[in-house]
Amino acid sequence: MIVPLWQDAPSTLSLPTNTVHVWRTPLDLPHNTLYQLAATLTPDEQLRAERFRFERDRRRFVVGRGVLRHILSRYQLITPEQLQFNYNVYGKPILVETDNIQPIAFNLSHSHELAVYALTIHGIVGIDLEWLRVTNLEQIAKRFFSAREYTEISLLEGKQKQIRFFRYWTLKEAYLKAIGRGIGELEQVEIDLSLETQTAHLRLLEQTPMTNWFLYSFTPANGYIAAVAIEQAEGCPIVWYDFDLHSQASSVVY
Repeated sequence: MIVPLWQDAPSTLSLPTNTVHVWRTPLDLPHNTLYQLAATLTPDEQLRAERFRFERDRRRFVVGRGVLRHILSRYQLITPEQLQFNYNVYGKPILVETDNIQPIAFNLSHSHELAVYALTIHGIVGIDLEWLRVTNLEQIAKRFFSAREYTEISLLEGKQKQIRFFRYWTLKEAYLKAIGRGIGELEQVEIDLSLETQTAHLRLLEQTPMTNWFLYSFTPANGYIAAVAIEQAEGCPIVWYDFDLHSQASSVVY
């Protein structure tokens, strides 16, 4: 499993065609930062935030979407408010391209107190994040995982069982999010997970492995597991950034 080397983003961001940028941010931010992020949301995003029953969930939605806008705006050299999104039938946001907007594939995920984002300009990308929590792992694995995956998990104990379960879960969901599909198809994806390497391969059940996808499992913070799925003929480097609202890029290189 990858242990990322997180760093502050430079003043000049470069996103080559064979690279993925992964960002992370805490969701519980100071009130003044929350106010700045909320001011960048569109009316429909603000309405979605208000629909949450609990204040904590509203705040975390505002941070998650506001940070996304700020990250993308740094690559586009426009204000966060100028970005527009379309959505597929599963709710996956897609950047609306105009003459001033460069095509960037992106995906985001949040769990508990953390959010992660993945961006690339080559192919498509998906990312999933899960907080390690106690739940009925074997029952869920039996419902959503293949027979081989379920057997592997059932033979493990304690922390090893939990980590293996969430590695499988995040790898599967990262791929489904990349292709814009829903969690209802989770049981159709099987993971070939190498314990000796940092990558995983996937197959659709009863089919040969898909060689045009690379999946990486990583630890974004203590108590979390995440995965990123990249449509690439070969593996590609990943650059890891910590989000800082007050650090703005002066230029972007493609």
